[in-house]
Parts: sequence; structure tokens; C-alpha cells
Amino acid sequence: MSGAGRGPTPAAVYDELLVEVPREEGEALCARLLELGSVGLQEEDPDAGAPRQLWDHGPEALPGPWLRVRAWFSSGSARAAIAVGLEPHRPRRVAWRVEDRDWEAESRAGFAPFSVGRFTVAPPWDPVPGAIVITPASGFGTGQHPTTRSMLAALEAVAEPGQRVLDVGCGSGILTLAAAQLGLEAQGVDIAPLAIEEAKLNARQSGLEATFSTTPLSECQPAEGVLANLHAELLVPLAGDLKRVTGSWLVLGGIRSVCEAEVRAAFAPWEPVARVEVEDWVSLRFRR
Repeated sequence: MSGAGRGPTPAAVYDELLVEVPREEGEALCARLLELGSVGLQEEDPDAGAPRQLWDHGPEALPGPWLRVRAWFSSGSARAAIAVGLEPHRPRRVAWRVEDRDWEAESRAGFAPFSVGRFTVAPPWDPVPGAIVITPASGFGTGQHPTTRSMLAALEAVAEPGQRVLDVGCGSGILTLAAAQLGLEAQGVDIAPLAIEEAKLNARQSGLEATFSTTPLSECQPAEGVLANLHAELLVPLAGDLKRVTGSWLVLGGIRSVCEAEVRAAFAPWEPVARVEVEDWVSLRFRR
């Protein structure tokens, strides 16, 4: 799932930029920040209250109208030029601070090998034979999020060798590489060039063959299987194109349970043949 957390590369000093914009500007803002040279992004809800606890009941609060994005730039980046580039996105707050963190140590502490079904995912500093190797340097997904685990399980259940699979919003490429490991012809697409670079690196480290590009979904050719581990805010407007490119099966992930009805409505009249919910994150599987 791309977009939720994309930390900077290891062991360096960075200037951290904090920007708050209307939520509808979030995707365009993140793309612009990457164009301006950001080495990592993290999205937050500035209006969120206390974290939800296990004993909390009732529907979870909907995201607020504003989105906070933290972006990291190499120390000494041209702040004035970056500020000008942000103006079209109507920021209500822009603030800078110098960040000095050992990202490599933090990444190593939080990422150990794990398995989902027949898949094993591991970092390059703790390799496991036959594992999908993911470098978390810029954090486009290491597979530890519950929705990614659900997507891996769904992929294993539905995929057939020789099929062509399209991973939309591939991030680090973990789902694309999992498909390749199953013997599928795997293609990953993402709007972030940095994600594509990292996915290609992960493919080389894993010894797997897959293709990655920034090809827009609207220009992608149909595939037997389609994976889309995205937020509901992206799945809904992309529903038409996702249905168009789906040949046999489609797996959607990254859906908070409070947004599930909206996603189902967007993909009607298709009805899911399977549903998995883990920690309030829902994955839906469709067959044509």
C-alpha cells in the first residue's frame, strides 16, 4: 500500500517539511513533493483524536477535511523553490525542521523475517533462502501491514501459474514479486517514480522477474488477475478502470471497514466472493 508511510533513506540528516492541505489535495501533493526531491513521505490526520482502543465501540471517526504530510529533503534543499511548488495545493500550514535520526537502526529494529502462507518476506540484512527481499529504506511497504498480509493470502488462493497479474499501486513491489514467485507474469505500476526504483531493486535482491513502471492505470492492458492494495479514497474513483483491466479476478485491499460500503457500491454490480477483515482493515475478492 503506497502512501501511508515512506521514510527517508538510512543514516543521514534531513530537513523535515510539514504541510497541511485539504484532504482532496493529498495525492497530488505527494506526487509534487516527490517531483521536488523529497526522499520520503508520511501522511497523518491532524484532526484525529486519541488512538482507538480495543474496548472502543461504534463506528470509527471518518477522516477530517485536512491532511498532514511530512516530507523529508536532503539537508540544504532549496526551501523557497519548494514553497512555491506547494502553493497550488492550498496549504494552510508549512513548517520546516531539521531531523537527525538513524533510519537504518530504526528499520532494522522494526523489520524481521515473517511468513504468510508459502511466502516469506525478509530484509536484506537478515536474508532467508527463497524469501522476497524488501529494503525498507524509503518505506513503500514491507508487508507487515495487516492488509498486505491479507492480500498475500488472497493471491496465493486465487492465482494460477502462467496468468498475467497487474499490481496497481505496487509500492515496494511486494505483491508483484509474490505473484512472480508463484510463476505468474507480474507487472506493477505506481504513480511514484521512487517506488518503482525501489521495487526494481527489491526484484533484483529477490532474484525474481517482474516489470515495474509508472504507466497510468487508464493506459494499462487487461490482465487475468488484478491486485489493488489502496485506500478507499483511491479505489472508488479508480473502480471503472480497475473493472476494465480485470480479466478473471480482482483483489482489493486497504479498505477501512467504515468505508467498505462505499467501495462495494463503486464496484457494483460486481459482488465479492470472499471478504477478509483483520484489525479493521478489509480485503475483498471478486471474480468475473
